[in-house]
Amino acid sequence: MRRRSSSHLRALLRAPSRSFIGVLVATALLLAVPAPFAAPAFASSTWYVDTATRSEAEVHQMWQQYQPTYSGPIYSVTPSTKAPYATGTVRAEFLADGMRTINFARYLAGLPYDVVLNTTRTNEAQHGAVLLAASNFSHEPAKPADMSQSFYDTGLRSTKASNIGLGHSSLASFQMSCLNDSSSAGNLRTVGHRRWLLNPPMKMTGLGYADMRSTTYVFDKSRTEKVEYSAITWPSAGVFPIEFFGSEIPWSITLNPARYDWDTTGHTVRLQRVEDGRTWTFNAKHTNTSGHYFSTDFSRMGVNNVFVFRPDPSSISYQPGDEFSVTLSGGIYHKGTKVP
Repeated sequence: MRRRSSSHLRALLRAPSRSFIGVLVATALLLAVPAPFAAPAFASSTWYVDTATRSEAEVHQMWQQYQPTYSGPIYSVTPSTKAPYATGTVRAEFLADGMRTINFARYLAGLPYDVVLNTTRTNEAQHGAVLLAASNFSHEPAKPADMSQSFYDTGLRSTKASNIGLGHSSLASFQMSCLNDSSSAGNLRTVGHRRWLLNPPMKMTGLGYADMRSTTYVFDKSRTEKVEYSAITWPSAGVFPIEFFGSEIPWSITLNPARYDWDTTGHTVRLQRVEDGRTWTFNAKHTNTSGHYFSTDFSRMGVNNVFVFRPDPSSISYQPGDEFSVTLSGGIYHKGTKVP
């Protein structure tokens, strides 16, 4: 397979990603009940943000608005995960923290951060969470014998179209786990949960929670404005909070299919720490999911491509003020051409 260097993309991705925020999550949690989450409205017919131009102050300010704040009861009506099954009612403040986390992550990635809860999808999501608590943990859990067909069908509609989680104490922590996407070899390979949350056309979702089972509807693509981007990267170029990253967490690059074509093999990533010049190189031979790792996936999980890489966790730690440059090369072309 021919290997071509993508000089255009290299210029784009070399914008430094800077870890900085020891202060952000050190901010004390508010004990007061927050106002219901209201996402900003974006009127433009085309959305574009260059994350590399943001200041620390801007990201701090956004964190103050979007950080999870709720510490009270989860339910106003407790769900029943045994017959007779009932969805109960999750408190709006608990749901809002999950939404804040999704939208802050989208803000970091340079995507529209106005995703909202949809009543129908949230009802389905709550059925899905109860179903997961009553059955096996799967995107297609078995029907409990004593569950009505209609309850099961609604729950299954949710689990088949959602990120699902087990063991999280909040919907905010579940969204963080989805963004990290390092809990298994399969998650590491595709970072599918992250890609679904960072899917550009996502506009609305539904969240469910029952007995530490979580659901987030992710198949939405109802956004009407056009979202312009060259690549969705995590961590994103520019100032990025160190509390949203760590040595176990993979880096990822997703290209805009409207701008690029790509070969399915023959890629190389070069990660360089600016301060001391230390460099890590990744290609297809690096398959150790516990160590130095690289993978590609071209299935449609949100956008239909991702390039995933992670240094051996024992070889790196990220500190406030670190800067890195990232170069993706090999078989990346301008759309409709073989021009690298």
